[in-house]
Amino acid sequence: MLAKSKSGKLTFAVLAVLLLTVVLAACGDATNTTAPATTAPAATTAAAAPTTAAATTAAAMTTAAATTAAGTSAAATTAAGTTSAATTAAATSAAATTASGTAGADSALPPGITAASLNANLNGSGSTLVNPALKVWQTEFGKLAPNVKVNYPAGGSGQGRSDFLTGKTDFGVSDVQITSAELQQNNKDPKSVIMIPATLAAVVLTYNVPGVSDLQLSPEVIGGIYTGKITKWDDAKIKADNPNATLPSLDIKFAVRSDSSGTSDVFTSYLVAISPDFSAAMGGKSSGQPKWENAGINVTTASGNDGVAGLVKQTPGTLGYNEVAYALQNNLTYASIKNAAGKFVKPTLDNISAAAGSAKPDDNLKVVLVNQPGDNTWPISTTTYFLLNKDYSDAAKGQAIVALVWFATHQGGTDAKSANYAPLPSSLVSLVEAKLKTITAGGQPVIK
Repeated sequence: MLAKSKSGKLTFAVLAVLLLTVVLAACGDATNTTAPATTAPAATTAAAAPTTAAATTAAAMTTAAATTAAGTSAAATTAAGTTSAATTAAATSAAATTASGTAGADSALPPGITAASLNANLNGSGSTLVNPALKVWQTEFGKLAPNVKVNYPAGGSGQGRSDFLTGKTDFGVSDVQITSAELQQNNKDPKSVIMIPATLAAVVLTYNVPGVSDLQLSPEVIGGIYTGKITKWDDAKIKADNPNATLPSLDIKFAVRSDSSGTSDVFTSYLVAISPDFSAAMGGKSSGQPKWENAGINVTTASGNDGVAGLVKQTPGTLGYNEVAYALQNNLTYASIKNAAGKFVKPTLDNISAAAGSAKPDDNLKVVLVNQPGDNTWPISTTTYFLLNKDYSDAAKGQAIVALVWFATHQGGTDAKSANYAPLPSSLVSLVEAKLKTITAGGQPVIK
């Protein structure tokens, strides 16, 4: 029994140890399992972390790339939009510029006439007085209407009237209007001709007197010179007008026009107005080809304003008359003249314009500008006239001529200032427009 008991105890002890071992093993396994489980997740976490980081990085990169791509796309879109906007803006600007240019160009033309519609060859002749201004108009109008060619060899106002009345030219230019006698001689109906003032100009007394660069002349002295009563440059009456000048004892010589000249007509109209003696010698009338000997003077003649300027330049002691542009072109000195208000003035653009301030045009737009009142008025001012047909059989020529004259009396008035011609006053421009609107081509109004 004792052996059994011991054996039983031993067995129980063994069993207890085994059980404890199993339990401990179980506990150890649990511990080991927990540890690996704890470690494993850590390792997994660690492993997962790089994966997550990679994924995050990849995602971030992808997102960044996408964002970059989106940004690039947006930038591209923006750039495209900007480019498109810039292109559109440029196009709009170009269009606006073109439109503005076209509008600017066409605003210098009559209503309803565009530069693109003008195509003609025009022939004219006449006034040399206006020739410097006409050259400006040819250039500027040519830029506006390149398909219109204007041929204008000048030749003098008399030739301009003759060529126009005999049908040799499409238009004429004259410093004086066509007379009733000229219309009758050429079997012209007065209603078939329209005469349009073109610009304002000045006739000046050019001189070549050694040592004298600033000469003043009063109407009394001018009248005395051109009637042969004052014959030398140091005459007491000339000295009275020029107390500070050193005047030489030199004979006064005369350079005048040989051709039928509007400039001569304007100048003699001034002499008739200021000198009773000269007026009596000329029968009270101005002339484009005056008989100077009737006034008691001997003269040397030349053709055109250029010819007279050349005579003055070549010969000391010579006195001539020229449109101011020719005096400037030839570096000639010209006198200040005492006007109707008793002031010595020079032919500035403002002083030339002042002559038209109080002038009243007649129904044919004839306007007299010599010896007009006003403190600053230049006393030998004038206008010159386009000579036009009331109706042109050639519609293209009719349209081009009306466009040229409209241009000359509108934008051309400003352009011609560069050549020392003054623009027409607005009151006269309005009358010009009304006359131009009566011109027809093939029976139809040119300005519709």
